[in-house]
Amino acid sequence: MLGYLVVLLIAGGVGWAVYWLTLRWGSRPGPAVPPDVVEWSDATPPAPPDAPLGGAYLSGTATRPSWQTRLSGVLGLAIAVAVAAVGSAFALYTVGRLIARMLQSGAGG
Repeated sequence: MLGYLVVLLIAGGVGWAVYWLTLRWGSRPGPAVPPDVVEWSDATPPAPPDAPLGGAYLSGTATRPSWQTRLSGVLGLAIAVAVAAVGSAFALYTVGRLIARMLQSGAGG
């Protein structure tokens, strides 16, 4: 039972660390926007740029995402972070357990 508690605590710690790192480094300013770029609006979707040979431009949507779309994206991201945290914690626990068993068998115990 203690092993499950350790896995849950490590998963929570990894999830918190990912959240903290995202907040700390997730809001860095992006590159400067060139002056010839026109701001995108709901009324007129951007014109596709000239595609290089062998390439194409495909607009994903002509409107801005709704609050439902944004909320489902945030929920998906939260689920992905939680799954990654649990997976990382389980892998760390398994490796630690393997090392402990190796050291225990090497010590003659």
